[in-house]
Amino acid sequence: MITAALPTKLGGLDLHVLYITTVQKFPDRRLDQLLSYYNFSKSETDEIYSKFHIERMEFKEFDNFLSNIDSYLFKNKIGLVIIDSITGVADVQFIKDNNEVDYISRAQFLKRILPSFKEMIFKHNLFFLVTNNMSTRINTGKNAPNLGLIWENGINTRIILMKNIDRVIEINFSNFMEKRNANFIINNQGIAINKFISSE
Repeated sequence: MITAALPTKLGGLDLHVLYITTVQKFPDRRLDQLLSYYNFSKSETDEIYSKFHIERMEFKEFDNFLSNIDSYLFKNKIGLVIIDSITGVADVQFIKDNNEVDYISRAQFLKRILPSFKEMIFKHNLFFLVTNNMSTRINTGKNAPNLGLIWENGINTRIILMKNIDRVIEINFSNFMEKRNANFIINNQGIAINKFISSE
């Protein structure tokens, strides 16, 4: 968010950012910590904050918002949309009373919103970032993104952040970038690449 909103003279993109949080409260303390790194004046900090548009939404609110999002994006000059996370609006809402997942309804929902995401991106020339959870698949024991094949095949680039002994960022799938891994660190500026560890 900060990198997108920073002035171009500081390496930013000078964009307004829409951040939609669907599960947790927006991490405003963390945002304050990251912004403090730059030692901006109050007026400079206020200008950066004016570019952040934070919305907390649950399933029904999210669905309604998507159907009327064009005017919001135009009015607020949004250049980056972040949805954190898609699981918050496409997971527990489709669990039935017997704790089984209604996969058909969930798939129908995803098939409906994915084209609207892509239409939004091209129509408004957006950068678009969606976070998702990972789960372990019983048959393979491997971690995989939640929400199944419709979701996996509906995105252009999938980047995975993992933390075991090291923190690793992996370009797992992309139509545009080669697959590669890198160690990342978390510092006062946010997430930064530490070193590349493999590529293919």
